[in-house]
Amino acid sequence: MKLVHVDEPSILLLLDDALNIVQAWRVRRNKRLAACVIRVTGLRSTAHGRPALRDDHLETDGLGCIRLLLWITNERPGASTKANFHRFERMFSDNPTDAITATLRILTGNEARAAGETSYFISQQWAHHPDEMAAIKALGGMR
Repeated sequence: MKLVHVDEPSILLLLDDALNIVQAWRVRRNKRLAACVIRVTGLRSTAHGRPALRDDHLETDGLGCIRLLLWITNERPGASTKANFHRFERMFSDNPTDAITATLRILTGNEARAAGETSYFISQQWAHHPDEMAAIKALGGMR
């Protein structure tokens, strides 16, 4: 387990050994953190790769994006969907749309109709997180 402080959105993330996001907390920018906390400047998404700690940023995949989107939604349950999604997008230094789209297609059951690049991203999510994607697909099927 690792604790990572992402400077730009000023959040603290608990990561498992595979660098998947387990828990997230907001922290004040001037909060003094323990020496064991890994500090990075930004958060990026990858639609086809695995989560990774790079020199100056944390890179997360579709599963991490979904977990952060759910965390934001639970953090402000009274906010509109649009406001929550804009808050989610602002957390990243790049555009997380490709990573989140692949996972949302699995949730909504539209993964078979995906073509091209999106289909590739979906297959990568299944390859990297088979149990989690099966759970997301089952949750989507309960709607």
